Order: sequence, then structure tokens, then C-alpha cells
Amino acid sequence: MNQATGTHIFKDRAFRRVFTATGVSATGDALTQAALPFAILAMNDSATAIGLVLAARALPYALLMLPAGIVGDRFSPQRILFLANAVRTVVQGLTAAILFSGHAPILLLAALQAIQGAASAFVFPASRSILPRALHKEYLQRANALISTAFSTAAILGPLLAGVLLAFTSPAFALALDAGSFLVGALLLGRIPNLPEVPGSTSGGKSGKKATDRTRRSSWRKELATGFREVVNSRWLLLGLVHAAGFQVLVVGAVAVLGPMTALDHYGGDSGWAVLLSCMSVGHLLGGMAAMRWRPANPLRSAYTVVLGTVPALLAMAAGLPLWSLVALLVLYGMTLSVGDTLWETAVQANVPLDRLSRVISFDGFVSFGLRPLGLAAIGPAAAVAGSGNTLVVMAAAAALLTVAAAVLAGRPRFSPAAPPASAHTEEPGVEEEATNSGPR
Repeated sequence: MNQATGTHIFKDRAFRRVFTATGVSATGDALTQAALPFAILAMNDSATAIGLVLAARALPYALLMLPAGIVGDRFSPQRILFLANAVRTVVQGLTAAILFSGHAPILLLAALQAIQGAASAFVFPASRSILPRALHKEYLQRANALISTAFSTAAILGPLLAGVLLAFTSPAFALALDAGSFLVGALLLGRIPNLPEVPGSTSGGKSGKKATDRTRRSSWRKELATGFREVVNSRWLLLGLVHAAGFQVLVVGAVAVLGPMTALDHYGGDSGWAVLLSCMSVGHLLGGMAAMRWRPANPLRSAYTVVLGTVPALLAMAAGLPLWSLVALLVLYGMTLSVGDTLWETAVQANVPLDRLSRVISFDGFVSFGLRPLGLAAIGPAAAVAGSGNTLVVMAAAAALLTVAAAVLAGRPRFSPAAPPASAHTEEPGVEEEATNSGPR
């Protein structure tokens, strides 16, 4: 089989729709992240109000991550993605309408954003488990890299567009555009062709009804335990989740909390920090592009090796190196994170059975996003005692040791023999033969 190209992957209808929906909705999310705090401040000039609304969105996202994995293995991911985007369309539309009215009680905004966070929790495992159903395993890395570039592009363009909207209109317009982005996503995802069924999941028809009856008799606790056993019985998966938990605190948390403090001391405050954040976003974009072409023999070990490239940025911030050097290292930081994430997600999608994949992904998400607030809360007090520079050095050293240990101990997962799934959808005229011979099915 010839090497896949991005063009070949885009000939798959399901992937085209997932990619486009991801890019559009991610841009809408970036708009909201930039505009929502200012919308809250316009109604209630209080940092506490901002924290309340943002926490209301983050809490159900973390709490529902594991149940979302169970749902993701019971039902088709395209159905979950369609319904979740429909809910997010309504929620952000109502939020925009309330803001346009000029009377937006904080508790009401918090309640709406809590529903938004709950719906987003179901998107996380479903959006990652749909790719192995649509594409042959050989093309998963390229597909994940393309999805990564969509997120990175949205992270760059979204704040810029939000700045224009905030300068000439009001935050409510940004929320309205976000609602529109989810509507576009729902329409695209609702038209995804039928993908290969996975034994044990719920689908239509008589066999789907029988599967539904059997699934309903199975307790959620048992299904969650099955996903947990899949993680702990696979050394590489368990080590990956342990590494993710530590990495979120030692690296991502350190940059999020101590980065602004370092910028305030050495790089011109908020304007300097904005430049550094942009550098990380550019690095993410470049990393996604690199991951489309680099195919390491051992993706898992390569993922750990690559993310060691995040450590120099922490050491540079600790030393207060000149801005130009930190700019280069933060571009490298973003690149290595993007490549490492792409390789890790590809390893998970290619090795975990499809009937348990959403649950495993939900454990991954719960570890990454559920434990992040604890790390963020602990870094500040640690820096107050030891100093920001010393804290960054210790965290950089601990992250390097943790990553090297994971790379050595994880070994190499065994990729099962991959046969392209029997695609239930039809390719466009004139494309089917080429896609069958040299691209994804």
C-alpha cells in the first residue's frame, strides 16, 4: 500500500466532515474563551464572577468524562457528536441572546455554561473514537495530525477574530458566532455516512435493538470497571496515564501559572505574555504539520522522547533568558506537545479494542483535565515558598525524569494486524478506485 497523503484522507467523507466540524467549532470555542470573560465583566465587574462561570463549565466537563466514555462505547460516535453539538448550539445561542438583552444574571450564565461543559464532555471521547471506525490504522497518525492543525489554527485565528469583534461590536456577537459554529458542526456530523458497527455498541435495526436490551442490563459500574481493567492490564496505557497526570502539573501547569509571573518580571508583563502564548500556538501548528510526515518505528517511545523538548522552555523561564531565546524555545515547546499528543492518540486508537476505546479515552481525559485544577492550585503556594525560578527548575527536572522513566518502562504496544474496515459509505464518483488502492477506505 502506498504512503497515505492528506489528499487521500480527505477523500473519505466521514473524515472530511469530522475535520471541518472540528475546525469550525474550535474557532468558535476560541472566540468564546476570549470574549466570555469580558461579557461577564460588563455585567458584573468582578473576578469572582468570571471564576464562577468558568468553574461551572469546567466542573461538569471533568465529572462527566468517565460516564461519557461509557456512552461513547454504547452508541455510535457520530450520533453522540451530532446531539452534543445540537445542545451546544442551543446553549450558546441562549447565552448570546441573554447578553444582547443587557440583563444577564451571573447564576444563569453559570448554569448555561455548566450545560455547555456537560455536552463538551461527551464530545471528547466520541471525537477521538470515530477516526478508527472511518480510517485504516495506517492513516490514523496523519488524521490526528490534521485534526491537531485544525485546533492550532483555531487557537491562532480565534483570539484575533475575537479582538476585532470586541473592538467594534460586543462580546455577545462572539457567543452568537460560537453558537453558529456548533450548528455547522451538528449539520456536518449529522450527515456522516454509516460507519462499521462495533460489537456491543447500540445501533439501529433489529440487531441494534437486541444490543440495546443487552446493554441496558449491563451496569454502568461494570462497564466502567471493564475500561479501568483495560488500562491497568496494559502497562503502556497505565504508564501513559501516570505520565499524563504528572506532565499536566509539572509542565503544562507550571507554564500556565508561573509563565505570566515570569513575563511580569522579565518580558514586559501581559503584552509579553501574549507574544509568548502566540509562539506556543505557532509551535502547535508546526508540530501538527511535522507529525503528518514523520512516521517513527516506535510511536509510543518516540512520543515520550519528543516531549522532552518542553523542558528547555521551563529552564529558560527560570533563568530569565532574553525574550528572543524564550520565543524560540516556546515554539519548540508547542511543536513537541503537538507531535507527542498525535503519536500518543494514534497509539491508543490503533491498539485499544473499538468496543472499549471511548472508555479508555475518557480515563485519559479525566486524568488530564480532572487533575489539572489540583496541580494549578498547588503550584502557586509552592512558588511562594521556594520562588518561581527554583520551582520551575525542580518541575523541569521532575518532568524529565518522569518522561525518561515512562519511555524506558512502557516498551512497545503490539499493533494488531490491520485490515481496512468495511466502509458502509460510498466514495464520490471517480474516487473509489484510487481510495481503495492507495488511501483510506
